[in-house]
Amino acid sequence: MTPAPDTRPLLRQLARGPAERRAALIHPGGLPATHYRPLAAALAAHGTPYLVDLDALPQFVFAARHGGDTDLSGLVDTVTEVLDAHHLLDQRTTLGGWSGGGTLACAIATGLPPPRRPGRLVLLDSLPPWSGTGADSIEDTAALLPEFGRYLAARAGVPAPDPGAIRPAPPPGQEQANSHDQWLWGFRQAALAVGALDEGVGLPGLRKVFQSYRWGLLRNRRLGSGAAPGAVTMPTTLIRARDSIIPDDDVPGWRAVPHLRTVVVPGNHYTMLTEPASVELISAELAEDTPAVRDPLRLGPR
Repeated sequence: MTPAPDTRPLLRQLARGPAERRAALIHPGGLPATHYRPLAAALAAHGTPYLVDLDALPQFVFAARHGGDTDLSGLVDTVTEVLDAHHLLDQRTTLGGWSGGGTLACAIATGLPPPRRPGRLVLLDSLPPWSGTGADSIEDTAALLPEFGRYLAARAGVPAPDPGAIRPAPPPGQEQANSHDQWLWGFRQAALAVGALDEGVGLPGLRKVFQSYRWGLLRNRRLGSGAAPGAVTMPTTLIRARDSIIPDDDVPGWRAVPHLRTVVVPGNHYTMLTEPASVELISAELAEDTPAVRDPLRLGPR
């Protein structure tokens, strides 16, 4: 089946700002692009923010709906071409992205000749392209449900379900249901309690949404594969959410990057784009307008 074409632009300017400084962020979907509005408003005082929306690429969307195994080998070239077409590949640009978008930004930057490389990389809670984290880590339904709850809550604009409230429960009429369904049904009760799900979402619909979420994670963990940490030659900041999606086993992978520093911001993987304190810290990093006295959450170089 051929993915349907999408009419939205792959790259767009988010706000007007000084043209001599630019921030180009790669967005891997999942959350609406409107979640970047607070960050764009903060960045406009320092430079012009741009967004590369990967949801405009049918093959990228298709991968999250069909097992995450669609060929994405041309994605680096496609995004590089659009950044080139808008004259955004030079030292005046800070390149980055949230989640898998940052992973892809890293792979793009390492593949460019020095004159066309961005001045800096800023990666928002992103897995390293050389991550060893694969399918096994997201096949455990119970372990993944709290993160899934944060995702749904961010989309709905409500607090995330309490992980302690997510417990298996037998679906009505399915006393012998498998453990996967029992965990999903128990999750449904916790999500309904905070408004992260509509009452009309039953078990079949929840299965479908959860599977798409899991496949999207698999897809994002394949972005930029083949890049090497030693090839990241520009100053790089990894911004982790306090409740990060990056497994602890992958943190040492980022620390292999030269010139890396790590900053931790409030919130979780999904709210870090909109929480005011988080937006302030992220925009300061993207604008290179970092204060002399750091927020106590900063971890510093690793």
